Amino acid sequence: MASLNRATLIGHIGQDPELKSTTNGTAVLNFNMATDDGYFDKNNNWVERTEWHRIVVFGDTAERLASRLYRGGFVYVEGRLQTRKWEDEKAGVTRSITEIIARAVKVLDKRSNESQISSVQEPEEQPNDEEDLPF
Repeated sequence: MASLNRATLIGHIGQDPELKSTTNGTAVLNFNMATDDGYFDKNNNWVERTEWHRIVVFGDTAERLASRLYRGGFVYVEGRLQTRKWEDEKAGVTRSITEIIARAVKVLDKRSNESQISSVQEPEEQPNDEEDLPF
């Protein structure tokens, strides 16, 4: 049976994106994105909660988006979930992080005149080696 690994988010960027590159020269853009959700508690009061998501964009798209995305910007992101694990030698524990590897990013706010989808061409070899990751 086939499976599906897809994440679709609309929210605000938490801080200015950070553009780095891997040791082989592939551009990597990282940013955090907030989505809001809420529910009514037992006293019928609205309780709002914010979820934070780490977004990763690779390649030429990362370079193009680096100048268009900014803290507070409203964006649409579509991608897939990926979890990385590594050994934190200082603390002596295994750590992990779940990220969204973006396939498409669209700027939705009015501040940017270029409200178009930027499709992502993922590199043929995505960095798997911890030493190759710029973060």
